Amino acid sequence: NALEMMSTLCEFSNDFSTLLRKKHIEEEKMFGHKIHNLVNLVSSFQMALKQRKSIQVQYTATNKQIIDKDAALEKANRNLKPPEVTDKIKEERTGLESRNELEKKVLEVCTQRLLRDAEKYKPHLEIMMKDAFLEYSKVQMAYTDRINEAFGQLIPYLEEGESKGDETNTSGDSPAPPPSAPPPPPVEDGTNTIDNDIEVEDLDGSGRSLESTGEIPE
Repeated sequence: NALEMMSTLCEFSNDFSTLLRKKHIEEEKMFGHKIHNLVNLVSSFQMALKQRKSIQVQYTATNKQIIDKDAALEKANRNLKPPEVTDKIKEERTGLESRNELEKKVLEVCTQRLLRDAEKYKPHLEIMMKDAFLEYSKVQMAYTDRINEAFGQLIPYLEEGESKGDETNTSGDSPAPPPSAPPPPPVEDGTNTIDNDIEVEDLDGSGRSLESTGEIPE
């Protein structure tokens, strides 16, 4: 009857919700945590790229100032400006050249370090990504089997009730609730967690370490 069917469907829905909650927990444990570690490592590269970009912009700006001083000196000579004017321009240009040489060295060091770290950690990135989606696939397959089993029992029950119309179901059969016990979590061998330091140079040539330990901040 309708009351029995409503009771059965409510029980099924409750057990099915429990199953989905446990599935979500497994996804976060086996997949989400690994993705967070991957994001942390990629973020370190992004910070290093931004640092290099800042150094490059400053180097380009200084080089442009040198070109402007050359043009100003040429104009001053053409207009027969007094020596104090041309000497000041020359002094400023000399200072810019010294700064430009330093910025060029810092940029070269930063670029080489970035390329070296990118080559070093590229295999780790590939392994971490493959491992994360492998664990995600395992969880999906384990819970998909249980979901299919649960609905495989519910559909015949509903079809039987539909065919009988308002007749009372004398058999008393009802679909078994979905198995809510989660599958055993995939075994982690602990080999995919890496600690890494990606260093970049500040504009003044000092080093700064961008550390990504793969741990999720509390």
